[in-house]
This record gives sequence, structure tokens and C-alpha cells, in this order.
Amino acid sequence: MDTDKNYQLNWKATDSVITFEVIVKTTGYVGLGWSDKGGMDEADIITAWVDDEGTGHIQDRHGTGKVKPAIDTKQDVTLLLAQETNGYTSVKFTRPLDTCDEEDRPITTSTMRMIWAYGSSDPTNADALYQHDYGNRGTKSMRLIGIAPLTTFVMPENATSAEMKISNFTVPASDTHYECRLLEMPLLFEKHHVIRQEPIITPGNEAHVHHMILYLCPPSMNNQTYESLLAGGGGCGAFQSCRNPAFSFAIGGKGSTYPDTLGYPIGGDDEPLYARLEIHYDNPQLRSDVVDSSGFLLIYTPILRANDIGVLLVGRAVSQTHIIPPKQEKFVSYSFCNTKCTDESFERGGVDKIHMFGFLPHTHLAGRAVVTRHLRGDVELPYIGKDDNYDFNYQMTVVKDEKVEFKKGDELRVECTYNTMDRNLPVYGGKSTHEEMCMSFIYYYPRLPMVQCFSQPTFSTLQDIFSQHHNLDSNFNLESVSGDQFFDMMTRNMSWANAAAPWEKMEKTYNYDQVCSFGSGAESDSYKYFQNNPIVVIREPYQPTSTCKPRPGSTAARAITSGLTMAMSLALSLALAAVL
Repeated sequence: MDTDKNYQLNWKATDSVITFEVIVKTTGYVGLGWSDKGGMDEADIITAWVDDEGTGHIQDRHGTGKVKPAIDTKQDVTLLLAQETNGYTSVKFTRPLDTCDEEDRPITTSTMRMIWAYGSSDPTNADALYQHDYGNRGTKSMRLIGIAPLTTFVMPENATSAEMKISNFTVPASDTHYECRLLEMPLLFEKHHVIRQEPIITPGNEAHVHHMILYLCPPSMNNQTYESLLAGGGGCGAFQSCRNPAFSFAIGGKGSTYPDTLGYPIGGDDEPLYARLEIHYDNPQLRSDVVDSSGFLLIYTPILRANDIGVLLVGRAVSQTHIIPPKQEKFVSYSFCNTKCTDESFERGGVDKIHMFGFLPHTHLAGRAVVTRHLRGDVELPYIGKDDNYDFNYQMTVVKDEKVEFKKGDELRVECTYNTMDRNLPVYGGKSTHEEMCMSFIYYYPRLPMVQCFSQPTFSTLQDIFSQHHNLDSNFNLESVSGDQFFDMMTRNMSWANAAAPWEKMEKTYNYDQVCSFGSGAESDSYKYFQNNPIVVIREPYQPTSTCKPRPGSTAARAITSGLTMAMSLALSLALAAVL
């Protein structure tokens, strides 16, 4: 947990219980907890120690601020092991993922802000707890469930590796920079499967490499086209035909080993010969001495697996039309991928369903939560992915225990929640970390031709809001405004004080334009545009099942009672209407 490795944490979870093991360099007490923001306030906290007679003690507590955490009324932890050996305290314990205790916090697939601390001495009694020593505390974002097990990858005898990376690139002295390189894929005359991808980050540049994507180019791109693009320069904009986001990394992420039955196809007659490596660099200190050689390590094998993996990027179009008002604690942006795109992909791929098994959410600094919803008509099915505690500095792919069956006729919806309380001006969609994105990388099989599906409000919708609420001349053509003019108009000529309401309403009701991009297969150069789409109103929202029974008088119990009353009232009204 710490850089000195004085505090080690291991864990293993089942469907209902999690087992923790902490090994700490101390003969005093140890503490472990988790909270939404990484502080003690409203944190679930466990403290444990071994007394002078070798007896282990454990306590279930909760934080109420920067004071001694209170002991829970109900103790929901079970001590399995507690011992001191050679100056180290080892404690092993279990607890349910959801204790149904209002003084506890459930452990979910969302990012958990883990907090840890330890003291140099034991409590003198059950209620006493001394403050930890200076420096013997910390916080770390982690996923406890929903990620691939942290096992050592063993290279198969028949596997080969290839590095797809930039070489000795001097990062410009600018806050944000996107660098693209056109690279040759491994020359393979027969189809192979990539079974693992790893980020290659130049040591010391971890804070500068914000994210990387290796986009595969169309299979039709030949050597002549490749040489022409290289000679022409033009940066990332010159390689836009390479848009299949096959391999990705974001800050905080690690390598990924695919399940035994899945592999990403490369090589042979039908797969690309070239790829575009895109690296987003952060350089807020405007350093001019950062030299980078980052990229990806791909491990592949000629022993083919049962299914080809596909990657679909869904979300809000990265443009100035994505507007988030300032001074908002929780502002939600909505993105859509409807049946016009998904059915087109199914028809081109010749299948009627796919299986989704992984999810990587992506926003920038203002992002606080991301959910990818699954709709079948106007009924919402279980989430594709959900992170209620999104951390910009910890972006990990979530591997689902149960694969989601996504059928022809289904739709996707990505919702991102932002906090802009520290902003005085609106936040726009853009590539800088101070601008915003709302995306979800979805991993699935078998692979389909569609690789991207983005949406944005129609310009007429934006025009109406600006005219009605920001005093913009209704005859002004917003669509004709260039990027710089748009930002100048937004910041200088419009008031954003108390302006969130119309934007919140728009996000829930607006008509949207949609574009789907086909980046794999024979028709990899095509786009499909669908304009002025209405939002599907969800008639049956998804409600996660819970085994917890609310205690009488609790907030949850009152909510259920209220819901039942409303349902009975609605049923009675419908019955009377039928009779009359």
C-alpha cells in the first residue's frame, strides 16, 4: 500500500464474502478502511491488534471525521488469524460484501478509496485507540472485485511478443499534447491471437503518459498508402482512417491477460498491416526535458482460441457541443448508441448477439461516476458497467463475472457525472485533461465491424437553449462558429450564474445526432450518420437486487413503504379507469 512496503494488503472475494489479509511492519495496532473520497468521514474502518499475551483483537468501526472512529453497534467482521512475528503484525479476517448495516459501506465493483494506518502500540482497552504515528497512514484507489486476478503471467512456449511504441520523443512544453505514430504491425502470414497486452511506460514518465490507444488501420491500407502518410506528416489528424481502438491504457492501469477462450486477431490476409499509436501527454509544469519511448507490448500466439475479441468505444462526441455548467456538484451528461448503429453492425457481422465481458470508463478531471446502461426497448437490463467512485488517476478495465448477452435491437447509454464546483466557467468537451470526455470502452466477442459509436445534441437544440437562456440572437448560426469563436462567445458574452437548470433538462430530453464508425472487416472505411434521434424513455429502470431487509424506520424502509403506497394508488386508479 505504501512505497516502503511497510503495509501489505491481500484479499480474495467470493459472491458474498471478502477475506482480507494485512501484513504490517509494527507491533502495534493496524487499521484498514474504505470511503468515497479517501478520508475518514463516513468511512468503514477495521482496527486489529495482538496483545502482549498473543491474543488477537478486531473491531468494526466507522468514521465521523478526523477523530477517533466510533465502534459499530453491530460487529460484522470475523477474525481468522492474528499474530506478531519478527516485528510484523499479520491479521486475516472476513466480512460480507454487503453487511446490511447502516454503519458499514458495501464493497462493490466500483473504485474503492482504501485508507490505511498503523500505530506503534496496542490499545490499552477495547475503546482506546491512539492516533497513528506521523506518516503511517495513506489512501489508495483500488478495485477489490470485478478485475482480473493479479497472477503472474507465464509466457507460453509458442508465444511471441512485439513492441508497438514511440521512440525517444521529446514531449513539447505544453499543458496537453497528443502525439501519433503510424507503426507496422507484426508481419504474420497466418492469423494469430493476442493473448495479453502490457503498457510500456518510460520510467519517470508515469505522470506524463495520461492515456494511450493503439488504433488498427483498415486492412486495405497498403505499403504505398503507409509511405504516403508518413511523408505527408500532419500529426494525428492525418491518420484518422485508423480508428479501431484495439488496445488501450489509461493512467493507473496495468496489463491485461485475456480469458482462455478469447484472443484479439492479428495477422493473415484479413487483418491490418499498420496501426496508429496515439499518446496523450500531460505536462502541466511545461517541462522541456521529458523524453519518452512509451507504447504497448503485445503477446501473441499461433494457437487460435475459440473467439475473436472486439472493442467498441461508446460515448459523447469529443467536441465543444459537450457543455457542463460551472459550480455543479453532480451534473450528468448522457450519450447514446441506438439500434440504428447496433443493428447495422449486427447485420454486417452476420450475427444476432454478442457477449460483453469487460468495461473501461473514461473521463477527465471533473468526472466522478460513469455508468454504461443496457436497454432492450424501453426496459433497462443490468448494467454493462458502473463505477460510482471514478478516479481519474486509477483507470482499470473491469472484467465481469457474468458475461452480458447483447442482442440485435438492444441499445447502449453512457452516463457521466461531473463535479465542477471548482470551475467558474463552463467545461467543454475536448482533449485536454481540463476539458472533458465521457466514454466507455466495451470488450466483447465475437468481433463486429463497428468500432465507435458517438452522439451529441443537435445544433438546433443548443441554439434554442442559447437563445432562450443566454440572450443569443435566435438568427445567429451557431453551427458556423469556429472553436475559438465559440469559446470566446461562451466566456465573455454569456452569464453562467444559476444557469444549470436548462442544461440539466436538455441532457435528459434532447434530440441527438449519432455517428457510428466501422473500422474492422471489409467495410472498414465507412461512417453512418443518423440525425435528430429522440431519447428512449426508460419505462422499467434496472433495480439491482439486494438481500438486505431495511430496518423499521430507516430511510430505505420509508422509501419502500412510499413506493408500495404509490404503486397501490396507481393500480387502484387504473382499476377504476377500467370500470368507468
